[in-house]
Amino acid sequence: MLNDPLAKLSDKQIEVLVASNRELLESQNFANSISVKQLEALNKSDQFSESEKGAIKSNRFKVIDTALAPGGAGASSVSDNIKALSDKELEMINPGHLTNPDFVSQMRGPQFEAIAKSDKFTSSQKKTLRDVRKESLLQALDASSPSYAPTPANIRDALQKISKMGGKDFVELMRQNITLAPGTTPIPLLTHPAVLPILKPNMLKKMAVEMNDADITTLRNNLLAALPTTHKTVIWLNNPTTGGSEFA
Repeated sequence: MLNDPLAKLSDKQIEVLVASNRELLESQNFANSISVKQLEALNKSDQFSESEKGAIKSNRFKVIDTALAPGGAGASSVSDNIKALSDKELEMINPGHLTNPDFVSQMRGPQFEAIAKSDKFTSSQKKTLRDVRKESLLQALDASSPSYAPTPANIRDALQKISKMGGKDFVELMRQNITLAPGTTPIPLLTHPAVLPILKPNMLKKMAVEMNDADITTLRNNLLAALPTTHKTVIWLNNPTTGGSEFA
């Protein structure tokens, strides 16, 4: 296989190989056979023009780009490819994808965290990504969302993604005001009846670090009022040695 000998080449050897065989820049097979580290080396090399670097990156991500192009099958058809993107690949992929709700809806929590920590993205890009991510999650829960689509599948998918968010991102999202039905008074997502049951003890512990006392009290009271006494989160909250002291 092509990638077996390629894997043994150093970054410099890859540069020399491609510099003397520039047709490789146009090869999708080659672009997908080299490692992320080797691709990064080519992207940083001064031996290639920006156009040439763009060519090999385009070939590397062609499957995703094609799915997201007008008339393409959409991000869900390449969900595994998107979720498999490494931190460095996210820095090299078409930045326009990070403003595309379809692409963003398929990203994993750790990928969002990597972008937030990366110095390769501007503050504006990071904010746009957070906003797009928020919208992609709220379209199933917020009746005021322009793309409101509260199907059971969408709600289930949104709740699953929300439950996997980090503490800080989760708390930020929970403070977002949403409406349960068109024309109704906005309420914090934190009190949404579909959200409360997914708040497990481990998640609440992470959230507590990012929440103030007032937020904790509000959420605690809502959980105790909305969930049955047999729910494991309620049992945890009522135990003075666990949630009774850790989330009070």
